[in-house]
Amino acid sequence: MGFEIDLAKALATNMGVKLKLVEMPFADLMDALKTNKIDAIMSGMTITPERNLVALFAGPYTISGKSILTKSGKVAAFNADTSTMAKKYKIVCLKGSTSEEFVKSVMSKQVLITVSNYDEGVNMVINDQADAMVADKPICVISIMKYPGKDLVMTEQPLTIEPIGVALPAGDPQFLNLVSNYISTLQISLTLAGLEQKWFKDGSWMLNVK
Repeated sequence: MGFEIDLAKALATNMGVKLKLVEMPFADLMDALKTNKIDAIMSGMTITPERNLVALFAGPYTISGKSILTKSGKVAAFNADTSTMAKKYKIVCLKGSTSEEFVKSVMSKQVLITVSNYDEGVNMVINDQADAMVADKPICVISIMKYPGKDLVMTEQPLTIEPIGVALPAGDPQFLNLVSNYISTLQISLTLAGLEQKWFKDGSWMLNVK
């Protein structure tokens, strides 16, 4: 379940195709697309020049940015240490993501820990195995909603601005055109706005989480 799961279902229904969802580590997605194991990637993938050299992108269907997820008890320590940054903090992020690139570039003096999925990273923060997690803002929002009472907080303003799109096989402009047109249709019909409201604002989906 999730924002992009609902979006994929809406796209498939409107395009008249059968949807098959495939779950795999984020770092394996581009190789799976290039070897035709999957037909599209909808997994919070930022459109970057490097990725655009090996895949086509429809969208963006949303705009995101990097945020930092941590525990409120650590915020005071972070603020007190900003002048010297004498301590090395353990920062967790998704392997193969632009969050990993961000940490390597902007937070290079800290200890980088990569994980294969977000739940693993959030649990490391909750259990004090990591000091913070860097991820796209929607992931941080959902994590706080998903784990109430765990003292989780996040930076309010995104640290970057990143377009999120559907990665498609290179060399198939007709498929790109088809997906792009239907994404535009979902935007115009306010379907996308409704999904963002459901998943990132009102939290009604939490009633179905066991």
